[in-house]
Amino acid sequence: MNKDEKQELLDDLYDVGKTKSLGNLPLEELVDFCGVSINEMIQYANKNELEYLVLQEGETSVATGAIYLYHEGMLKGLLKEYEVALQTAGVPTNSPLEYIRFIANNSISKKENPAAYVAIAKTYNDPRFRLSGTAELLFNLMDSLTEKQLTLNEMVGKLGANDPISFLTEEIKQVLLLIIKEYGGNEGHHAHVYSTDLFYNYEYYQRAYAKEELIDYIKSAIQHDWTGSI
Repeated sequence: MNKDEKQELLDDLYDVGKTKSLGNLPLEELVDFCGVSINEMIQYANKNELEYLVLQEGETSVATGAIYLYHEGMLKGLLKEYEVALQTAGVPTNSPLEYIRFIANNSISKKENPAAYVAIAKTYNDPRFRLSGTAELLFNLMDSLTEKQLTLNEMVGKLGANDPISFLTEEIKQVLLLIIKEYGGNEGHHAHVYSTDLFYNYEYYQRAYAKEELIDYIKSAIQHDWTGSI
């Protein structure tokens, strides 16, 4: 293993408290591959006001054991933000330690619990699930579908039809559901948000401030578990 590969492994721990709330390495990779002792990493955690958990072989699904570093404030914030999605999948959110011990010994299915799967990835700041990327792409997709829908309605109107058509309505609804799941929500939150004027105002009037209002409302709906149509 070259120097860059070692640094990449260690950055999973060194980035904690800076760009991510949680990181971990198998003990074998830390000690044998990177040449850093467990005590050295514990000293690093203490020096940088981070918490740590060392799980030995048999205490985690990682064969050789693993060390976890976490920033308590950042991780608590994310557990609160994604509380509904995580708890729905049986993932504890009462404390960072309880959460870490659970994910160290259990896997969450992306297919069966996509919202919890994404929420866990966000605690690690997995680059595949960073909000600025995935959610923004979904918003762009929803905007594109809505624009096509409005164009179709305009064309049909010119042909003399009185009622607007809804060819893409279901697709737009499904993209909104994916956005809400990105934030840790579920189908109930989707039904609630979709029934509000905030969603309609954003999609069909394209007001400059409407997107921020919609995002804030999505977060509130998930936090307070507002479900079902208004």
